[in-house]
Amino acid sequence: MKRILLSVLAMCILATGTMSAYVERNILRNLADEAALRTILIPDQKWVPFPAYVDRAGWDKLLGDWKDEFIARGEDALKYEWKVVTATDYLTHDRGGSQSAASRNIDSNAIKIVDLFFAELSSGKGRYIDQLMNGVFSMCETTTWVLSHHLYLQKSGHYFPQSFDNAIDLVCGDIGSIMAWVYYFFHEEFDKIEPEISRRLYEELDKRIMTPYLTETHFGWKGDNFNPETDHLNNWTPWCSVNCLEVFALLEKDMNRFAKAAYMSMESVDKYLNNIEGDGCCDEGPSYWYQGPAKNFEYLLFLSWITGNKVNALDDPMIRRMGEYIPSSVIGNGWVVNFSDAGARGGGSPLVIYNYGKGVDSQLMKRYAAYVLDGKPLLPGRDRYIIRMFYSILIKEDLKKETPELIMEPYTWYPETQICYMREKDGFFVASKGGHNAQSHNHNDIGTVSLYYKSIPFLIDAGVGTYITKTFSSQRYEIWTMQANYHNVPMLNGIPEKEGRQYESKQAEFDPKTMTFSVDFAGTYPSEACVKSMLRKVSLKNGKVTIKDSYSLSESKKPADFNWLTWGDVDISTPGKVIITVQGETLTLNYDGNKLEPVIEIIVQDDPPLRRVWGDRIYRVTLRETKASLKGSYTFTVLPGKTK
Repeated sequence: MKRILLSVLAMCILATGTMSAYVERNILRNLADEAALRTILIPDQKWVPFPAYVDRAGWDKLLGDWKDEFIARGEDALKYEWKVVTATDYLTHDRGGSQSAASRNIDSNAIKIVDLFFAELSSGKGRYIDQLMNGVFSMCETTTWVLSHHLYLQKSGHYFPQSFDNAIDLVCGDIGSIMAWVYYFFHEEFDKIEPEISRRLYEELDKRIMTPYLTETHFGWKGDNFNPETDHLNNWTPWCSVNCLEVFALLEKDMNRFAKAAYMSMESVDKYLNNIEGDGCCDEGPSYWYQGPAKNFEYLLFLSWITGNKVNALDDPMIRRMGEYIPSSVIGNGWVVNFSDAGARGGGSPLVIYNYGKGVDSQLMKRYAAYVLDGKPLLPGRDRYIIRMFYSILIKEDLKKETPELIMEPYTWYPETQICYMREKDGFFVASKGGHNAQSHNHNDIGTVSLYYKSIPFLIDAGVGTYITKTFSSQRYEIWTMQANYHNVPMLNGIPEKEGRQYESKQAEFDPKTMTFSVDFAGTYPSEACVKSMLRKVSLKNGKVTIKDSYSLSESKKPADFNWLTWGDVDISTPGKVIITVQGETLTLNYDGNKLEPVIEIIVQDDPPLRRVWGDRIYRVTLRETKASLKGSYTFTVLPGKTK
């Protein structure tokens, strides 16, 4: 089976990629308006599909063999000492430090609250109530639930928490949803001990989530002031929207207020879906699929719950395409295509994938989820995403029965996003891309090629290191992993690609007959590079990868550099050959040794996320022209073994 994801306007043998503008799909608002929601939304939490806390038989049946695991986690959490987020933790942002300083303690506390929550639902004996109240009280006393590097969402823009200025970011929303579920299931138990705990919890949820959600318009992820010509919505929109909607659905008694919040969330998610490409590709990469398309699915599923299935967009083909991106981006042996800030490793979460696949009736996803599970013990997740854990409880038995299968398709082409995968069974996997240099979590990498052989990476995308203050600032492209000259793209006239929406490719095409992807990305270089054309053609046929680069300049200033990032053992001693050996497999990249000369740079890896994936060093092999020219054409071929 060949897989080609084409828009209605691109149904042809030679498929041309065109980046679409904002499309007024309005999938959700076509199903219901705010007035209709007032009658459709199920009041008084009667939509909750779980047993009451006191229904011990119901919880025993539902949790099954997960009950003991939840209780064991709760036992461990009984010994936990609640952590304080200090002033200096927040100051790490202004001081240029790691983003994890403040988040580490907030995360730790949140996860222990989840552990105690599920342990008490599992046992029903009150053993974990006191420590759960301690966690709730500690969280209520924490000035903000927003991460330090997201405090720009405060009206002042100040990166230090202000108790009078309640912003909502990803983590604040996650904690809000956790606390709302705690309130729903346990406020009556808390009231038996100290009613002030429940009253304070409700007050904090209203102050930190519900009121700012309804009244503030400066949170970019909501899209209140969204301009489709200049703005871009990413994973934040469905992620924050599902969290906020959970809080309203679990606490709000006023149906007018509930309907307003629900419709506002539908507006936001519609804008997100209007904003992204319709081919289903996740331009943020596979690891961010779990925070983008998967969160969007979880929002849609939750919306169907609270409306009694009367607002249900899960049968929309675009939603299914967004889900099936994830098995299509798998290379094998735990490796995935990792454009943008995505990591190169990650087989995926079988519970998340299966739940999505079941919701959109995708055999591809359901069987891939079972393939990822691969007979291993199926344990509940353990993180801040409490709705994801609830979904997992409902589908875990179905997943255990699913037939495992990874469908290896010869090609996948996303014409709107301009991303192409080509694969030969038990041989090469090639990924290449067009697009623009302002995509979410962008790297300047238009035209890049990632190449794998027998599910081993050879020409690589390094990915992203530890998130620091620079990462999401105007200094982002001072970080080497973001720069074009550390991706597998040429540097012309000594000048690399530049960041910005205006720096984009054109004429991206894929021909399935010849298994060739081609893209002209001259437009990704700034004017001072003097680039008239930069055409790359990437083909895979009969166990050989061919990359042909042709460029022309209006002025020649410096020789062109053709950069290739790799790892393992690299040998450039033979002119015309770059021999790369990784994990016992060897490939040879052949080039014209008369016109190009190799230069190798060792990039020592001292950043933990990169070191965990690639080891202690990465290599940049630069094939540099022996003399500058106004135009050039070079063919690079990659073959298994040490070719003569």
